[in-house]
Amino acid sequence: MNMTVKTQSNINVIHVLIIFLFILCFFVFTSCISTPFHQSDSINTIRSGVVKIFTTSVRPLHYIPWKMDNNESSTGSGAIIEGNMILTNAHVVSDSTYIEVQKENDPKKYKAKVLYIGH
Repeated sequence: MNMTVKTQSNINVIHVLIIFLFILCFFVFTSCISTPFHQSDSINTIRSGVVKIFTTSVRPLHYIPWKMDNNESSTGSGAIIEGNMILTNAHVVSDSTYIEVQKENDPKKYKAKVLYIGH
């Protein structure tokens, strides 16, 4: 009998914890949706520092070193850093022959070049 009472009290504690977590999640969720993202200045600041990178690249054929593969177009993203330079991953601009960048809400694309790359 003593064992049954202990198990019953454990179940009650678990029920209380589940209800508490449910209420906590509800308040966190409602506070997130009560402030629309378009009103947040910090998100707009972050978005203004991100660019889309358009590349055209020609990769070498490693099994026929005197030939090059076909042209390939791809896109990636980068972040504007100090000095109006853009920081991106090496695979985005690797073997690129032509690079353009575009800021959000700007239809114009700007020509770019790789200064440093590390693999």
